Amino acid sequence: MAIRNRIIPLIYRVAAFSLCVYALIVIFGVDATAAQPYRSLLYFGTQCTIATTVLLGFSIVFNFIDLLKHGPNGIAASSFMPLNLAVLSYLLSDTLIFIFDSRLGGDLITYLNNNGNIPSILEHIIVPALFLFDWLLFQEKGSVKWTSGLFWIFYPGIYTLATIIAKEVWASNTYLYEFLNAYHFSSYENFFSGNGGWNGVAVYIVLFTALFEGMGFLLIFINKALAGRYRRKRLGDTPKQF
Repeated sequence: MAIRNRIIPLIYRVAAFSLCVYALIVIFGVDATAAQPYRSLLYFGTQCTIATTVLLGFSIVFNFIDLLKHGPNGIAASSFMPLNLAVLSYLLSDTLIFIFDSRLGGDLITYLNNNGNIPSILEHIIVPALFLFDWLLFQEKGSVKWTSGLFWIFYPGIYTLATIIAKEVWASNTYLYEFLNAYHFSSYENFFSGNGGWNGVAVYIVLFTALFEGMGFLLIFINKALAGRYRRKRLGDTPKQF
């Protein structure tokens, strides 16, 4: 299930790529300081935004070449589908974490109306939405295997490990997320404070692992469903020829 026209996705992808570049300019412009000019690169959401921008750039190139070779009719070429879906699972998981983050104070509309939050809105809502619609509207479905989802947790896992090591070994200014900081949980009066606060860190890691894996497998399921893999066969259907 995808739009069989190579011109429409090309126009969309150029516009989406431009918005992603703009988002990165805004993000780096706000976070850059004399002491830490590249701090934005340390954030998971920013890294996902960069990956999305790169993948859209490749899709534009492949889409354009496909258009020149085969004309406007047909499904447009895209970047490597398993990689696209992996990055989309990261983006959507990050969006859910952003929405339920305590900074929103339970009022997402108020947060979105605050102009000072534009970088976060671009990074956590606009960019994921752009990539989501690119997948739904223009990319060929059904080619991603279930086993691919097992490997998608590696990047978030490596990122989490690297963040904890950087915080504990090098300097406190590498601290990025409270849920990865044991000291944050050490003052709690419950299970989270155990082992110097590492119980709390462990709980969040388990929850986010479940979120990322669940999102990945959900997208693979939807990807297969949109390709008609689970459609009930009717009497008289012609079997596919291989």
